[in-house]
Parts: sequence; C-alpha cells; structure tokens
Amino acid sequence: MKARATAQLAGVLVAVCLLGGVCVCCHRTEAPSPVSSPRNSERTPSTRQPASGGDSALANHLARSLIGDLVENEDGQALGRVVNLALDTENGRVVYVVISSGSFLGIGRRLVPVPAGALSSATTKARTLAMAMSEDRWKAAPSLRSMGSTALSDDQELAAAIARFYHELEPSQPGGANLAPTGDWPDGNHPRDPDSRALRWATALTGEEVVSRRGESLGKTRDLLVDLSGRKENYVILATHKLSGGAGLFAVPFRRLHFTPGKLVMDGNQTLFERARWLDAREWEEHRAPVDEIYRIQDVKPTA
Repeated sequence: MKARATAQLAGVLVAVCLLGGVCVCCHRTEAPSPVSSPRNSERTPSTRQPASGGDSALANHLARSLIGDLVENEDGQALGRVVNLALDTENGRVVYVVISSGSFLGIGRRLVPVPAGALSSATTKARTLAMAMSEDRWKAAPSLRSMGSTALSDDQELAAAIARFYHELEPSQPGGANLAPTGDWPDGNHPRDPDSRALRWATALTGEEVVSRRGESLGKTRDLLVDLSGRKENYVILATHKLSGGAGLFAVPFRRLHFTPGKLVMDGNQTLFERARWLDAREWEEHRAPVDEIYRIQDVKPTA
C-alpha cells in the first residue's frame, strides 16, 4: 500500500509539472520587436499631411473668400464690399482691391479700385477689412467706369489718378496714420502706375486650364492664395489630373506660370508634383515658406 501511494504521488507530481510546462508555453509571447527611434519613424515633411483643418488659417487668404468681405474705416463705418482683385500676373501680387460702394438696389453703385496695401486684414470682425479713410474722403476716391476685362488696362489716366489719390494718404499724412499692420505701403513703395497690360481679375483666373510646356494638360485653376500686404508668395491653387500620383490640389507660385490667351503654361514637369510637400500654413504666414516651390494643399473651403 505504501509503495502504491508513493507511486500515485509521484504520478501526480509528474502531471503537475507537465501541466505547468503547458501553461508556461501557452503564456509565452514573442519578444517585443525593437521600438524604432523617433528619428527613424518620423515621416519626412514631403509626406506629412496636415491634420484635418490644419490649413484653415489659409481660408481667409483665398481670393474667393476675400471677395464679398466688408470694408470699414477706422470709425467702423461701412465703405463697401470687395467685388474683385486685380493681380499682376508676373508675380501674383494684388495691385488693386475693387470695392463696390454706395449702391442701393444696384442704383448709384461706384466701383472703387484701392491699392491692396491701403487695406488691413488685422481686424476683430470676421470677413472685414479696415482702411484709414473718412466717409467724405472716400466719396472723392477715383472709380472705375466698368468691370470689363480691360477696364484698368485701357485707362492709364485712372491708374495715375489712383496713385496720386492714395499717395496723399501715406502714414505720415492725416487720415493715413492707422494703416498698420498690413495697411502700409509694402517695402516702403508708394502706389505707382503698374504695367496694366499684366493685370488680370482674380475672378477671371479661376477655372483656366494649366498645361506644361509640352502641351500636356495638368489641370484647372480652382482659386488663388493671396496676401494683400505683398510680403508673402502668392499661389494659384491647381486641381490636377492625369498625374501618376493621382488627382489632387497644389499651390503653384505665380512665377512658375506664363499667361497666354485661354490657358496658363507652367514651368516644370510632373516630378515637381510627385515630390511636393504639404504647405505649412504657419510657414507661409511667417514668410518662411521657400519661394518657387510647389506644395500640396488640402481642400480648403472659402470662409462663409
């Protein structure tokens, strides 16, 4: 009996040991893979897509968003609303902001071209631009006869009158002391007669076909990213197609585009789009975005 009990006890111990081994095997896991260092795991700027809404800061600088903005003077009096922008196609700089003023049910409307540097977007009101201009002085501002495609190109006398009128409102003169921060004359230059042959309306620059120098269709313009102060690089927002990387939105600097009747011709090739990094809104706002570079951009909607 004693021998049988000893044998049974030995059998139990062996079973326990075997069961313990099975449990250990069941709970064994593979050794964790080495954690990659932040340097190796971090994506390069060329592939890092901004977080959702990351480009919302750019929305206020879209041409389609600026059109319709209210313009007020320093006393909060409404002077009119933006109806168009006149751009120098050589560099994309906004030369004039055209303001519709004084109309009631479409009667008595004046179209007043204002040098972009005379307007400030640094206001606390949404979709509102500011200008240091009294109501009485505003009534004497030179105005357009029409919004025709060559309205500014054909009227050199008007261009000279605009330059003279706003030159009198430089910051050192009464009525022009509150133009800062974006209402001063960019780079210290006063308004002058631009080469009006190169001026185009912003509304006429959207929906145009963009082709390469080889004639390959790259897409169509959707909007413009502009800075009224004239200190930042301005871009054409291009909706591309037939690219190996798929369709998308890109910010193309004006300096890469040549304007021809009915289409825009772009310097560069498909590789520029494939290698484009995402546009950083903060870099653009702080003048740190490299010029002459094409960027990917999210589908930013104009502000309502």
